[in-house]
Amino acid sequence: MHEYRCEPGAGTTRCALGAGVVASFHGEPAEAAMVDLDAGVLVASSVHLGESGFATVVGRLRALLADPEDHTERLRGGMGGTFDNAVWVWRVDGMVVFAEQFDGRITRSGVSCMTPTVFAELAAGRARQRSNGSRDL
Repeated sequence: MHEYRCEPGAGTTRCALGAGVVASFHGEPAEAAMVDLDAGVLVASSVHLGESGFATVVGRLRALLADPEDHTERLRGGMGGTFDNAVWVWRVDGMVVFAEQFDGRITRSGVSCMTPTVFAELAAGRARQRSNGSRDL
């Protein structure tokens, strides 16, 4: 069994795998894995992995969950350049699976499974960050 460290936040508690724990997701090495709890109820789980494994993971998710919704967006990087960030969304059994090619860093991807309420909050926050059709990485 993996060891998690938990930190209470505003309304939710985030628990992450402890330091030195080796994990994988669909065969790709995971840099981090977290779960979010609201009053002790699981509302989201997330995995960060290297961007180089993103296409493999998305291919496996497509095989398991069928075709996703395409939410690809434009990101602004350093020096004013923009590029596409592949974002895929599956709605399955009352949950939302969200896969993002560039998750906060150009070298990191992320996959999360969350409640529709958590996804709506995430989507609204991302929309607020957009300016002139792009969002900062």
